[in-house]
Amino acid sequence: MQSPREVRRHIRTIREIRHLTRAMKLVAAAKLREAQARVEAARPFARKISEVLLDISSFAGYVHPLMAGRPPRRLGVMVVTSDRGMCGRYNDDIIKAALDLIDRTSGRDAARVIAVGRVGARALRELGIPILEERSLVSKRPTFALARAIAARILKAYDAGDVDHVYLVYSRFYSAMEQRPRVFRLIPIAPVGGSRTDRFPAGVCLFEPSAKEVVDHLVTRYVQVEVYRALLEAEAGERGARMTAMSAASDNASEIIERLTLTFHRSRQAQITREIADIVGGAEALAAEQFSGTGASSTGSESGE
Repeated sequence: MQSPREVRRHIRTIREIRHLTRAMKLVAAAKLREAQARVEAARPFARKISEVLLDISSFAGYVHPLMAGRPPRRLGVMVVTSDRGMCGRYNDDIIKAALDLIDRTSGRDAARVIAVGRVGARALRELGIPILEERSLVSKRPTFALARAIAARILKAYDAGDVDHVYLVYSRFYSAMEQRPRVFRLIPIAPVGGSRTDRFPAGVCLFEPSAKEVVDHLVTRYVQVEVYRALLEAEAGERGARMTAMSAASDNASEIIERLTLTFHRSRQAQITREIADIVGGAEALAAEQFSGTGASSTGSESGE
């Protein structure tokens, strides 16, 4: 059994850990509210630009190359993870979803990854999957400028023939307690909604400067918006996962402290019991010794008489 001093030191260590996990939980909860608000604002915009792109391209009579598609010889995957751990299975689930996609479609040799987040980049690099580009959020909120830069890299890789199909793998945010990995096909573009050309009779709309330039601009903006939405969803999912993980860690620390406190009291009680037993034993030995000495003195006196 551990000594009371060792148990007390262990309790102090666990209390410090609980203090840290509670602080991280509060920080994640505060940031989660902001991230959730940004996600809820971005979702309608992403859906609307998808619908507009579908409408415009339908009655413009022009099919953009990114919408037409080409044979999937090489697969491009944008994987969004966090820059640091301590968020439960958040990163592991996303990396697993990305690996399942790669193994199911092109194989690891034909895959090209744009890794957003240090955890995913390190894990995929260790598995030998080629990394086209690595981005770090540096624990800051995602910006549209970052999404624009990533979208430009994706489009450059597509134009150069480095990738033929592109998927986004990230964590879709549902609630603070629920985040699920999502695999979304970005290229070839398949906007949401059905064909609605019947609403726009031919010749009704005029395009300035031209239908091609309008569709080209919308396609580029669509890619940027979907990348930005993925970053926002991932941020909210990470905050929720970290808050849940830190809450569970704090609860576990409290349970450990309770068990250690009980162990401390038992150890202290056993130590006190041993000390009392030693004192009682010493007192009895001393009394026996004194009694033995007194008896010997009395016997010597009687013999002298």
